[in-house]
Amino acid sequence: MRFYKEIQVKERSLDSVRCDMCWKTFSSLNWGGGAYDINDTSVCMTTGKDYVDDIYINEEIVFDICPTCFKNGLVPFIKSKFTGDKSED
Repeated sequence: MRFYKEIQVKERSLDSVRCDMCWKTFSSLNWGGGAYDINDTSVCMTTGKDYVDDIYINEEIVFDICPTCFKNGLVPFIKSKFTGDKSED
């Protein structure tokens, strides 16, 4: 015979996200878009080990940047640092 008991499980859910460039706060990682909109921006680096049975994350650096700052701030900054057309090489 099995006996069950009810337990409470703590769960973390995302409440809001703040852009690391403009500091505006949004209600989700969709950056304020509608239910069917895709507004995914990602600037991150992860280092560690990937074993067969387990993944060990050594370091994870993540910047939350809204689509507006990504297009109007980050992209022009990167383009200004890496000038020249490399596609012909």
